[in-house]
Amino acid sequence: MTVQQVTESPGSLAEQVAALTRRVDEQQARLAALERRLGAAEPAAEPTATTGEAAVGRPAGAVDGLAYVGRTLLVLGGGYFFRALTESGAVPAPLGLLLGIPYAALWIALSWRAAGRGRPRSALAHGVAAVLLGFPLVLETTVHFRLLPPAGGAALLAVYLLLLLALCWRRGLRALAWLAVLGGLVTSLAAMAGTGAVVPFAAVLVAAGGATAWAGWHRGWPVLSWLTAAAADAAVLVVTLGALAGIRDMTPQTALPLQLSLAVIYGGTFAVLVARFRQPVDGFVLAQTGAALLIGLGGAVATSRLLSGATLPLGIAAALLALAAYRVAFRRIDRDRRRGFHYFGALGMVLSLAATGLLLPAPALAWAALALANAGLGRTFRRASLGLHGALFAVAAATASGVWRIAGWTFGAPAHHSWPDPVWLPAVVLAAAAGCLALQPSATPAERRSSKLSRFLLLALLACGSGAALLLAAVHAVPATAPGAGGDAGALAVLRTLVLGAVAVALAWAARLPRLFEARHLVHPLLWLAALKLAFEDFLHGRPATLVLSLAAYGLTLILAPRILRESRRRRPGTGPEVALDPRDPGAMG
Repeated sequence: MTVQQVTESPGSLAEQVAALTRRVDEQQARLAALERRLGAAEPAAEPTATTGEAAVGRPAGAVDGLAYVGRTLLVLGGGYFFRALTESGAVPAPLGLLLGIPYAALWIALSWRAAGRGRPRSALAHGVAAVLLGFPLVLETTVHFRLLPPAGGAALLAVYLLLLLALCWRRGLRALAWLAVLGGLVTSLAAMAGTGAVVPFAAVLVAAGGATAWAGWHRGWPVLSWLTAAAADAAVLVVTLGALAGIRDMTPQTALPLQLSLAVIYGGTFAVLVARFRQPVDGFVLAQTGAALLIGLGGAVATSRLLSGATLPLGIAAALLALAAYRVAFRRIDRDRRRGFHYFGALGMVLSLAATGLLLPAPALAWAALALANAGLGRTFRRASLGLHGALFAVAAATASGVWRIAGWTFGAPAHHSWPDPVWLPAVVLAAAAGCLALQPSATPAERRSSKLSRFLLLALLACGSGAALLLAAVHAVPATAPGAGGDAGALAVLRTLVLGAVAVALAWAARLPRLFEARHLVHPLLWLAALKLAFEDFLHGRPATLVLSLAAYGLTLILAPRILRESRRRRPGTGPEVALDPRDPGAMG
């Protein structure tokens, strides 16, 4: 068509453009249909970790699963090929080890690559192959062929397990993490039984526990963290008991590093997670911190006394860590994060107890001084949690000074047994406890439980100590009741009943005061204790003359104590219109 024809017939040009447009549309439709047919003919792609397992139930997925199983079996066949060469003598055992370990580790690398390419099924298949190859190889090398000593086998097991856990953590392979942890636990137990060496493989469990604590927080795998923590705690506890009992291969020299590792790994991990990454202080953190400190740090304190020169550096390290924990609690933790503050404060208190117990031959006085210091600081800065720390220090000082032991002898020992001689140290501790009670700080609503608990502990300590002191004074006043070979059991039973009744009435009266209202919780347990004592001591060892006095004393106590308690309930802060609440008064917060 020429330019002249186009110019002369404009209508024909429009028709040609329209026809050309229709042909283009037809070609596009044909191309789209062809692409759809080609897409239907292609095999389904493996679902990625982000899209989920959407292909479950499709025939292609089942075929792929069988292919993964077959590939895993081929991999295992390669591992048994290396073992057959080693057992037949064609390949020396050390060379077989050098060939088998890289072969097993190869599948960890392939699993890492497959997970990075968005192929979780392939990654899981390669990881399962690595688990089935590596752990039996470590066990055979250590137990069957004896190519490695127990320490070397434990080191190889730890490296292999940590590599698997690193793969699972970075790529989010939860199922493989379970297989790796269970395989590591079973291999460790089998190696312990096969070699008789507990300490090296217990160290493997401690390392695995620290790794899963971190990975469990990052990936949200709490059950896995609980499992490995329980295994690590049990292993260190066995080593501690074996070292204290003098069992072979479980010496204090080998147990002490393991105990410190448990305490440091878990304590350090939780400290970083709570302070740096603002992890909430949940049940696992609280439970495992307590277990690690009790088994790890407590075991280290016990075993260090069996080693000359070990208590001094351990005590200095505990003191420095206690200062660091208190600094984090007061300088790094926000005031609205109450659980984090209490966590680091409690950590500092436990470390302070351990440090003073290691550095001082008689730490009761130091703990009494720390009790008063904490109570004073709590009152100054209005921190009821510091008041609770002061109460706990006072309880520890009472334990070290013998307050509980003396009270148990005076109220529970038979009349023919001699009592321990009273010393001045329990009196000093009781005076410090009374000072802590007087210095209890005001409690905000958020710290009401801490305030109540601290007062309850201090009142229980004072009631126990003052009762023992009162009974000692009464026995010295009545020589016929003095314990020993010729002591009058019936008269001593009367004195004990009188003292218990007097303490119960005193506690009921103290509950009338706003600052001592928690004393009411001690009255009824004391009355039940007096009833049991009346049945098992007064009626068994008493005479009619002494039973009259015992029954009269207990009956009068049952009349007076409940009546005074009823009055204390009416006078409780906030329950009567006659009481004016002062927010600065600690008793006003209950």
